[in-house]
Amino acid sequence: MILLFSIFDSSVLLSLISLFLTMGGVGLVLALGLRKFKRVRNTATTQLKEKCQLLITELIFGEKLSQESKETEVYFLKDSSIKQLFLEELMNLHNSLQGEFAFMIEQYYIDKGFDKVSFKKLKSEKTHIILQGVNELVEMKNIDSVQALDDLLSQTVDYSLKNYLIIAIIKLKPAYGLQKLFSFDNYLTDWLQLRIIKVLDEIRYINPPDLSEWIDKGGTFAIFGCRLTAYTKAERDIPLLIKLLNKNDVTLKIEAIHTLGILDAQEVNELLIKIYISELIIVKVAILKTLAMFKNTDNFLFFVSCCKSNTHETQLLALQGINLLLEGGAISSDVYHTQALHFDQLNKINATKL
Repeated sequence: MILLFSIFDSSVLLSLISLFLTMGGVGLVLALGLRKFKRVRNTATTQLKEKCQLLITELIFGEKLSQESKETEVYFLKDSSIKQLFLEELMNLHNSLQGEFAFMIEQYYIDKGFDKVSFKKLKSEKTHIILQGVNELVEMKNIDSVQALDDLLSQTVDYSLKNYLIIAIIKLKPAYGLQKLFSFDNYLTDWLQLRIIKVLDEIRYINPPDLSEWIDKGGTFAIFGCRLTAYTKAERDIPLLIKLLNKNDVTLKIEAIHTLGILDAQEVNELLIKIYISELIIVKVAILKTLAMFKNTDNFLFFVSCCKSNTHETQLLALQGINLLLEGGAISSDVYHTQALHFDQLNKINATKL
C-alpha cells in the first residue's frame, strides 16, 4: 500500500513539474514574441512618422506634391489609425510654426477633413479622447468649434473637464470665453485663474470685462477680477480697489491691497498706514508688503515702529521695507542707526523672502 502511494505521489509530482515547465516555456515564447512584435511595430510607426514628416515638409515648402507624395497622402488619409498619426505630426509641426506656414497647416487640416475627426472625438464617452479632440481644435485655431465646445461645456458635470473647456474657448474667442465664465456657479480655483491669465498673456488679450462685473459676481470671481486688473495694469480700477479695503471679506481685501501695490497706487499709502493697526495679522502682512513695494521714504518711521511689534513676521517685513529704502539710496544707513535699531539685525534677513 505504501509503495502504491509512493508511485502515485511520484507520478503527480512529475506531472506537475512537466506542467510548470510547459507553462514556463509557453510564457517565454509569448514574451519573446511580444517583444519582437513591439519592436516591429515601433519600427513601422517610426517609418510612418518619417514619411508623414516628409509629406508635410513638401506640402509647406514645395510648389506642388510629387506623384509619390500624392500616393502617400491618399494612403495616409484612407486609414483611420494612420490618419490619426498623420494628424499628430501636423499638430507637432504646427506648434513650432507661426505666420503663413502655420496658417497653411490650419487650412490643410480643414481641407482634408481632419477637423471632422476632432469633432467626432468630442462625442466620445472617454475623457482623454474628448481632451484630445479639444486640443486639436484649439491648436489648429478652429474658431468654428467654439459652439461645439460651448455645448459640451453646458452638458458636462465634470469640473475638471469644464475648466479645460472654458480655457479652450478663451484661447479661441477670449471675449466670449470670459463672459461665458460668468455662467460658472462653481468655485474658481487658483489654478484656473492663473491658467486663464497665462492664456490671456500668451494671446496678448488685454481687454477683459470691467472689475465691477467681477466684484458684482462676488466670491472667487471678485478675487479673479483683482488679478485681472493686476495683469492689465488698469489704473482706472484704483478707486474701486480702494473701496474694497472697507469689505469684511479678508481674502478679497488682501487681494485688493496686493493689486494696489502692483499698480504702484501711491495715493493709497496713507490710508494703508491708517487702517494697519486695526487689521488682522494676515492683512497687516499684505499692507507691509505693498508699502515696501512703494519704496516711499515717508514710510520709514512707520516701518521703524513696526520693527518693535510683537509679531516676528511683521518685524521681518518692516525690516525688509527699510532694507529696500537703504538699497535704493532713499535713506542712509546713518539715519537708520539713529532709530536705535541694530544694523546687523537687518543684514541677517537681507536674503529672507516672505
